Amino acid sequence: MALTINHPDANILAQELISYTGETLIQAVLNALRERIKREKEKHFAQRRTVRNWKTVCSIAGVRQSLPRRNFGLQRKGNDFSKTDL
Repeated sequence: MALTINHPDANILAQELISYTGETLIQAVLNALRERIKREKEKHFAQRRTVRNWKTVCSIAGVRQSLPRRNFGLQRKGNDFSKTDL
């Protein structure tokens, strides 16, 4: 399968990249695509990790909410907690 890109900006950007790297046009395009794919994969897996971590936190919070609550010597007075005599 051949790749043909007929866009003036693509040509200008490719020529600029080639001037910095000394690569051929094909090498420059392949390396740019590989680098972009790598960045997108990292971003994708980081987002999946974040979602997985968030689900874990929520499940732990849900388990803890279902456990009996202990006040550890704190007694609620209005919106404040104060230490009770033990």
